[in-house]
Amino acid sequence: NTVEALQRPKLYVPSAFNPDSDNSDNRTFYPRGVFINSQDYTFIIFNRWGEQLFLSKEINTGWDGTYKGVDSPQGVYTYFVKFTTSDGREFEKRGTVTLIK
Repeated sequence: NTVEALQRPKLYVPSAFNPDSDNSDNRTFYPRGVFINSQDYTFIIFNRWGEQLFLSKEINTGWDGTYKGVDSPQGVYTYFVKFTTSDGREFEKRGTVTLIK
């Protein structure tokens, strides 16, 4: 008998973050997950007008709430994350995050 374990990606995306938080885990916004191929990872933040504020190809690099070195205003921003799972499937997720000040 053979047992095959499926490695389904698990992705947690916070709904809000505060760059000025006392808790260092809450100062940067990025999705956290398992079974993600970091070679094919893209994470993008957009403002309400669709302007790209942030782009990362590094799985552990998140958005600190700034754009061109200037603090972004409190509000709702759109994120897009795309990656390949460890077993080769493509995965995309879009949503919103609230920047709290």
